[in-house]
Amino acid sequence: MRTAVLSDAKTVECVKDQRSKAILAAYIKSIYDPSTAEMNYIQRYYALASRGVFALEQPDHPIYKQPEVQAVFKGKFPELDVPRMRNGKKSGLPPVEIQQMLDAAQKCNAWRNAEYMLLSTEMMLGLTPVLTPFVARTFFKSPYAFYLSSLIIASAVLLLLWRRKHALPIIMAMCVGIYLSMVFVVALKQGGEDRYTDTVEPMFVLGVAIASAVLCSELMPQLTYCVGMRLKQAFRWLPSVIGR
Repeated sequence: MRTAVLSDAKTVECVKDQRSKAILAAYIKSIYDPSTAEMNYIQRYYALASRGVFALEQPDHPIYKQPEVQAVFKGKFPELDVPRMRNGKKSGLPPVEIQQMLDAAQKCNAWRNAEYMLLSTEMMLGLTPVLTPFVARTFFKSPYAFYLSSLIIASAVLLLLWRRKHALPIIMAMCVGIYLSMVFVVALKQGGEDRYTDTVEPMFVLGVAIASAVLCSELMPQLTYCVGMRLKQAFRWLPSVIGR
């Protein structure tokens, strides 16, 4: 899917291997849709996924109607002889050739892939507007959710470390680390699907809840003391003010 989302004529020009170049050119032509031209990477991902354009090994994929691949079938590239299944029907391109094309395109799309990962990560953390209705947001519905949560967790961890308490910071780090690890994997390999991150998002929420409880338990006595002292001073001066 990444190849379908990120590739264009510049990617084809970048690929050196002629066989992979021909297959990639045919792939891009076969899935081209003018309506996706102005979409961002995430929107294009779901638009193409709904059409099933990634199943290159299927003989009915539109890539096999492209002249570049038809030339392969006619022997222009003898190394790509189309194998046949046991029933004698033609199968798709050999998986090894498809993989070589995908690997070559991935190398040429390295910078775009990094941009895709960044955009996908920002979307999953709620740092972007809603990019697609296919990804629901539960906890990270606003950018403030991530920023405030990070501030709470960081404050609690620093406070506990300053007081030489290590158990709770480790637990919070594990909760947050599990969630962020899943976000990284989904951004690296998928398109930000919430079905993956929703399973571990409660771990992040648990980390925020622990951090909030720590701040309340550690800071509330001091806050109460400060407020009490202020009120005590106020009531001390109150009779003299009333007497005037």
